Amino acid sequence: MEKYCKYCKNTKKLSEFNKSSVHKDGYNARCRKCSNEKLAIFRAQRDPIKRKAQIKAEYQRNKHKVKEYFQNRKDGLNHVYILPTENYAGVTQSPLTRKAGHKSNHGRYVEDMRVIFSSPNREEALELEHLLHSIGYQGKHSKNSYK
Repeated sequence: MEKYCKYCKNTKKLSEFNKSSVHKDGYNARCRKCSNEKLAIFRAQRDPIKRKAQIKAEYQRNKHKVKEYFQNRKDGLNHVYILPTENYAGVTQSPLTRKAGHKSNHGRYVEDMRVIFSSPNREEALELEHLLHSIGYQGKHSKNSYK
């Protein structure tokens, strides 16, 4: 089947239109090419300072949801993990969150991350982390206190 794009004034295959539950026929009035062009113009015209303020305001409105999301990723265990390529060892309660942080905040290679020990006792996990650091792994965190 085909559909007429009101913006580029061409008849195109339905596969060139995005689906939409708002329209009667189930497809957008604009073809994908026209939609992408309009979106590019919109993005070029918006003010980056206003956009930053919008993102900050949105975070403030939803920070309780963000906190809840990350709390739910914790499983109550303290995991000792290593990043062999980076020669790094650490302890976390949320390996997925920590992995994402290493990748985005520190630019570390995380594809080979391995959890080598898990315990409900934080002191046990810190003891193993300390042992790994003593044999050459990097990564002592300022919040970790060895006893």
